[in-house]
Amino acid sequence: MTVDVPLQPTHIAAADESQYNVGRYRGLAVVTLRLADARTLSADLRRLLDESGVKEFKWADLRTARLRFAADKLLTWALEQACQRRLRVDALTWDSNERHHPLPGQSGIATLQGMYLLLLTMVLRQRWPEGCCWRICPDEQSAMSWVDLEAQLAGRGLLIEQVQPCASHEEPLVQVADLFAGLAVYSRSADARFEEWQQVADISPELLHPEEAPEPLTGSDRERYEVLGRVVAECGRYGLAVRLETGYGLRTADPAGPINFWGYGPEAMQISFR
Repeated sequence: MTVDVPLQPTHIAAADESQYNVGRYRGLAVVTLRLADARTLSADLRRLLDESGVKEFKWADLRTARLRFAADKLLTWALEQACQRRLRVDALTWDSNERHHPLPGQSGIATLQGMYLLLLTMVLRQRWPEGCCWRICPDEQSAMSWVDLEAQLAGRGLLIEQVQPCASHEEPLVQVADLFAGLAVYSRSADARFEEWQQVADISPELLHPEEAPEPLTGSDRERYEVLGRVVAECGRYGLAVRLETGYGLRTADPAGPINFWGYGPEAMQISFR
């Protein structure tokens, strides 16, 4: 009689999505790391959030300076840990426009499930050593079939201990995934106006000709532009090849790096398998 031995996880993947069923651009991000580091790193994040007076960070709620300061702390922390190779972050975006839709005719949730499968397969197979056993902790999403996702990943030869959805307010690593997914999506829809804002941000309004003044920003856009500018600047400071491309948002030149932004499409699929 054969007895199945339970799989022992060695690594963890925390994931969250952004706007899977609203707006033209949709996104998903995953934070991957060794399970042995997860408790310490989660505790670090909880301390940063507590210092900021934030119980749970959500990109969708980013409208105030307090939440922007929290986002800045999470970004700096994530980049530092990534450069020390204690974790990596991969963010995938796609265009829901009918002409560019990756899965024509599919619902928002069906597309999200397909993107989860794509992103996790890419990252777990291509960016970590062979033989890792994964515990996957996505943010709770009742419309998703997590059992099917687990079976699909296992069917692709990945060792999956379990897919275990969690409440994001209980797992700070999921909140980091939320931050990067939100940034990735926002960068695609706001990049042209962001560049205009950046050009005049340091110029006193009274020195601008009326036709040079950008349209007034909402409080939400103002705070998010600050965070978007910070991620580009900080990635440059850390030597990470992340840039902001008009029409494409945040992009990474080398997907092997520990911070990776990429968009769905034939070229992106090829470069991601390098």
